[in-house]
Amino acid sequence: MSEDPNEALFTASSNADFIQAAYRVILGRQADEGGAANFVRALDNKVMTRAGVLKEMAECGERWGRSSSNLFGRHNLHNLIEEAPERYIFVPRKHGQGDTRVLKVQSRADFDWIERHIYDDGFYETMGGWILSSDPSFGILADQVTDIGGSSILEIGCSNGQILGHLRDRGWEVNGVEISHLACFLAPYEIRKRIFFGDLLDLKIDRTYDVIMGLDVFEHLNPFKIPEYIRKCADRLNPGGYLYANIPMFGEDRNFGTVFGVYLDVWDASPNGLFDHIEVDERGWPEGGHLGWALPSWWEAEFGKHGLVRSDEKEKLLHEKYAEYFAKAPARKSFFILQKAK
Repeated sequence: MSEDPNEALFTASSNADFIQAAYRVILGRQADEGGAANFVRALDNKVMTRAGVLKEMAECGERWGRSSSNLFGRHNLHNLIEEAPERYIFVPRKHGQGDTRVLKVQSRADFDWIERHIYDDGFYETMGGWILSSDPSFGILADQVTDIGGSSILEIGCSNGQILGHLRDRGWEVNGVEISHLACFLAPYEIRKRIFFGDLLDLKIDRTYDVIMGLDVFEHLNPFKIPEYIRKCADRLNPGGYLYANIPMFGEDRNFGTVFGVYLDVWDASPNGLFDHIEVDERGWPEGGHLGWALPSWWEAEFGKHGLVRSDEKEKLLHEKYAEYFAKAPARKSFFILQKAK
């Protein structure tokens, strides 16, 4: 493969080399093993073309977030590494793919420290972490919620409410929870007035729902507070209701396989499946604002402690019905459908 990734986009003979180059050119980083494998599989099976892969990467939330962060101020966040250099180290990636800067987590105090900065410094008011533009995939996600079944939904971390808008148009009763002033402000009026502004733990929500949805939300939460958030979700679900949790989970799962590979050696040593080394950017901020980096088994156990049990039947139904969509958006494969007892 050419040393120049731009050239390799046009000259790579193998799909694997092409995908490696595409990650470097479009997303500005090395490919993660799980994501790269999914794209290579889609190319090998002719589910996608190379042009389709480039389009998918160019329109994905990660690239939008990186671009908007440069435009709307995330680069103005102060440098946490300069504030606390002792908290950060470089660790090797697997297979000799270089080093990655991480935040070392030695106790709850480390999670509390980075969480405090995320909220106090306005990390989520900079537009670097939200998809606020129109995205056709939100209609597909609304289709999936409809297939789960029900007529009412509470979406945690609903951003500007695009999925809620699709479901409202289909007759669902909708509410959302959002902590970003900016995202709420940019929601359409009919959706904005159905959004509870604030942290789920601080909000008084009197009613219950058939479905609660967390789309790329739970990984943003302080892992030591995850039990409180799950308990609040379980309390707001109707008996027999479902929690749809789309989370970047690392390693093998019985239903969605491996979407994100375990690409740091230090993660192998995590005793309970919750990783204690968090990948960060050049200023020490968690990549994407993610604090919960863990195996599927860790997440499943946390939900299970509060009576939310995975529905293998529902999960397999969605994987089969939306296989073409997941082939083009592999990160969306990493989800649980969890049911509360009837």
